Amino acid sequence: MIQEAGLVNVIKTILVILAVYYGLKFLAKYLFPFLLKRFIDRQQEKFYNQTGNQFHQGKPSDNSREGEVKITSQPSYQKKTDNLGEYVDYEELPDDKTIK
Repeated sequence: MIQEAGLVNVIKTILVILAVYYGLKFLAKYLFPFLLKRFIDRQQEKFYNQTGNQFHQGKPSDNSREGEVKITSQPSYQKKTDNLGEYVDYEELPDDKTIK
C-alpha cells in the first residue's frame, strides 16, 4: 500500500520526530544520570570488596555536621631555631655583559 505525502502524514512525521526528541531529552536528563550513579556505586563496592576494604572511607556519622573539622591527634610543637644559616647577598649582572 503506497501512501501519499499529504498534510496529515507530514504532521504525523513531525509529531513522531518531536516525541523521539523530547523522549531522548527526558532520558538524558533524568534516567541516564541515575543509571550512571548506580553503576559507579556498584563498581565502587566491587572494588572495596576485592581490596579487602583497605581503601574504604566510611560515611561520616549522623552526629557530625557537614564541613566540621575534627583533629584526632595532638600537634607536636618544636622549638623555633634561629640557626637557619647565614644570609648571602648577591648582585644580578645584566645579560649583555660577561665577566672577564
